[in-house]
Amino acid sequence: MSNIPNTYSSDRQIVREFTKDGQMVARNRDRFLVERDQDGWKVVEPTDRFVSTEELGKNFGLWKDEEKTTGMLWWKKTERPLNGQIEGDEVVSMGEIMKQQHDSIVSYYPNTSYHRSDRLMALSTELTLTKDGGNLHTNWQNLYRHDTSDFGLARNSYLV
Repeated sequence: MSNIPNTYSSDRQIVREFTKDGQMVARNRDRFLVERDQDGWKVVEPTDRFVSTEELGKNFGLWKDEEKTTGMLWWKKTERPLNGQIEGDEVVSMGEIMKQQHDSIVSYYPNTSYHRSDRLMALSTELTLTKDGGNLHTNWQNLYRHDTSDFGLARNSYLV
């Protein structure tokens, strides 16, 4: 067994489709890929560009329009309805998502009799945007077991 951790690279299509207005919709249901600008957050337009790990963590996020309520059952009160406006508390920054990459689980089958799962840590993550969508490229490091390079699919709850 080697002391040098194995690494793994994955290309994941982060943008599933476009709305009729040309806005990028993330693969995870109805989350939109958004970018921070001087006025707050805006939905990313489909353009050709490369986004580095640092810029991705600071200036990008996933947004989902959410209803804010208080109380329960018949005392439930709507504080903020679904309004289609990007509010700061509705955006999960890509920096936070990349921090959670260490909770990613990879499953693989070393032989036909069993399978096992390991935790991975993201070393770097870049985003490539095109007019057809976007790909998230991640370099992973295996945290615990260092005896195989037969990796399966790394998972992230926001990007599934």
